[in-house]
Amino acid sequence: MTLSTAIPWTIRISGGASGLQMDLRALQLTNLQINGGASSVDGNLGKPKGTLAVNISGGASNVSLRIPNGSPWSVGLTGGVSSATINGQSSGGIGDFSKQSSGYNGATDRFDIRVSGGVSHLDLHTE
Repeated sequence: MTLSTAIPWTIRISGGASGLQMDLRALQLTNLQINGGASSVDGNLGKPKGTLAVNISGGASNVSLRIPNGSPWSVGLTGGVSSATINGQSSGGIGDFSKQSSGYNGATDRFDIRVSGGVSHLDLHTE
C-alpha cells in the first residue's frame, strides 16, 4: 500500500498481525496506534512535526522502531516488559519502565512512544 506524502496521517492498526513491517519515513505522521497484538512489529519512522504519539497495546512479542538521529524521544512501558534495548543499551526483566532523551522536554518536534499490555522486547534505535 502507498500513502500520500502530501497530507498528515493518523494510522491505526487493529486485530493482530503475524509480522508487521512499516516504512513510514516519507509520511507526515501525527499518530500511530497498533492494538490487538502482533508477533512482531518492525517500523521506520520519519522526522516528527509536533509530538508524534506512538501507542502499541494488547501485546507484542518483539517491537523494533527506528527513528531519525537527533530526534528527541520519550519511551514509557507498562503492563509487563521482559526487556528493552535503547540505542544498544539493554535492560532486562524491567516491568514498567520510562526513559527520555536529553532535550525532550523543551522540544516541539519529538516522539512520545507508549507500549502497554505485555511486550517481550522493545528495541529503539536512532539512525
